[in-house]
Amino acid sequence: MAEQVAMEEGQVQGDEEMVVDDFQEIEALAELGVSAADVKKAKEGGFFTIQSLIMNPRKCLYAVKGLSEAKADKMLEATPSSKSLLLLLLLACVCCSCLQRLHAVKGLSEAKADKMLEAAKKLTSLRRLHAVKGLSEAKADKMLEAAKKLTTAGSWISGAEAMQKRAREIVKVTTGAAALDTLLGGGMETKAITELYGEYRTGKTQLCHTLCVAVQLPIAQGGGAGKAAYVDTEGTFRPERIRAIAARFNLDPDAVLDNIVVGRAHTVDGQMELLQAVSR
Repeated sequence: MAEQVAMEEGQVQGDEEMVVDDFQEIEALAELGVSAADVKKAKEGGFFTIQSLIMNPRKCLYAVKGLSEAKADKMLEATPSSKSLLLLLLLACVCCSCLQRLHAVKGLSEAKADKMLEAAKKLTSLRRLHAVKGLSEAKADKMLEAAKKLTTAGSWISGAEAMQKRAREIVKVTTGAAALDTLLGGGMETKAITELYGEYRTGKTQLCHTLCVAVQLPIAQGGGAGKAAYVDTEGTFRPERIRAIAARFNLDPDAVLDNIVVGRAHTVDGQMELLQAVSR
């Protein structure tokens, strides 16, 4: 089984834009009648976001210890479907005057439209801002309007702008071999999964070790200004290799090793547990 390397990206400085996650924390279900105890059990089962409930089969939620099928169904019912979730996200910045537009949607009853809008209100930052003590609705609205001007959330951009934005967000990490970097278009691409395959002793493990070091280099030097997580499935991680590679890049070997976390996994489940742990 080939080794897998998960690299934590460093914060991109300069004029690069900050990337904002679109994920909603699973605690939001509490606003829709799901108990805090059930939310806690779901988190212990590996579900941390609303989207994680949507993107996994129902049986995965049924398998959570201490969570009955009835409770799991209740959580899924409270969780909007992928289509409804999209509508809720679009409604998040829409005022109540748009209710008539929802009523005009073919196949959507007024009752369902009202229910969707109410659910959207519960999940929006507007309602949370309105609940802040000493912050009037007018001030909350003003803050949100200002926030919208500072981000691209809720607005359209052209395909060319999307390409430019992606180019600013993607970092290419050097493999340590100029020819391989050229072949890969500049190095290993972040925000992507790259599979390494080949026969025994073709350099897969060596490349993984090199990337653990290279990702710690400054971005200007072909690195990612970050850290590395090494999921070891074959017991092949060798700290002494890391020290030698760090010396090659003129880095402090001890500091480099401190920026790498290593986990041993024997099964697919073990790999998932390690990845879930490092994501926290």
